[in-house]
Amino acid sequence: IAGDNKGKPNESFLKQIIASNGKINKIFKLAMPDKNDPQKSAIVTNGVFSTDGSRFSIATRDNIAYIWNAKSGKKLKQFKSQSLIEHMVFRNDNRIIVLMTGPYVRLYDIKTGKVLLEITHNDRIFTAVFSVSNNLIATGSQDGTVRVFDISASREIKRLAPQKNIYSLSFSPDGKNIAATHQNNNALVYKLVYDNIEENACWNIGRNFTLEEWHKYIGDETYKELCNNE
Repeated sequence: IAGDNKGKPNESFLKQIIASNGKINKIFKLAMPDKNDPQKSAIVTNGVFSTDGSRFSIATRDNIAYIWNAKSGKKLKQFKSQSLIEHMVFRNDNRIIVLMTGPYVRLYDIKTGKVLLEITHNDRIFTAVFSVSNNLIATGSQDGTVRVFDISASREIKRLAPQKNIYSLSFSPDGKNIAATHQNNNALVYKLVYDNIEENACWNIGRNFTLEEWHKYIGDETYKELCNNE
């Protein structure tokens, strides 16, 4: 990423460089620097490729994320955030991009520009990751929690509290487990999906069955509460 970290304009416009084998493949021109405040638009904070390499996004100090077609250099979309964009992640199908700003995670539909989901932690967010099936997103924060959301339902389905400062997360290929690394140099693996309907009920609906639901899904067994309200 090219840009003057002292806040000075670089060759009168901000450049984004994709490099391969030490050679410049493409240069993306952004907005001209703000003459009244050169520090505002002369710094790129981060950049990320989509998983298939077809799209490329960068975020700038003026709280804007740009998305390009990595091959043609055509700008596809830009998103304005209310605060500094610290991290970005593309979903595996390239339909959604995640912008992380302080304690907030926002999922944007790249085609429409609409916010599909907003997740709020109590402290700065360090990481966000999608499941292989793309239906779940997990976020990890300095507040020590991992939160797992069903994207289509816009609903939190699991909250874990390993320890302070969750630095990285990873779903298992089948989506049944999630690994978290944290400040104490430990990696913890949590089971998200269980092998029978009783164990899986809390993970799926986040509460105990009603009596009617119990008879519908479990049968004639004596009713009992399955969730321990962790």
